[in-house]
Amino acid sequence: MAESGESAKLSLLETAGLLETKLAKGLLLAILKKQNPDGGFPRLAEAMELTGSSWGLRIDEPNCLEVLDGKLVRVRGRGRAYFLKRLGSLKFEVRVLEPGDELELRRA
Repeated sequence: MAESGESAKLSLLETAGLLETKLAKGLLLAILKKQNPDGGFPRLAEAMELTGSSWGLRIDEPNCLEVLDGKLVRVRGRGRAYFLKRLGSLKFEVRVLEPGDELELRRA
């Protein structure tokens, strides 16, 4: 039996080695289930391709992202965060965020 909607999207992310969790209304977070020797970018890019996402975030440990009103993200901790914006198929713009930096999320 074929899956549809959120269930199908969750299955795609699990297949890619990712887990999808609701963070806030309309905002989703993909969390690595295990360490990847190639780093997080290949899995994040793959998840974005599979789900058609227009952007994604990757964070280092020990770090967290503070989400305000589902639109503004502030980086907290001692590591970096990376914002990937889709420019086309397998083409991304990368923005490096340091602790204290803020990023406004906009719907594409």
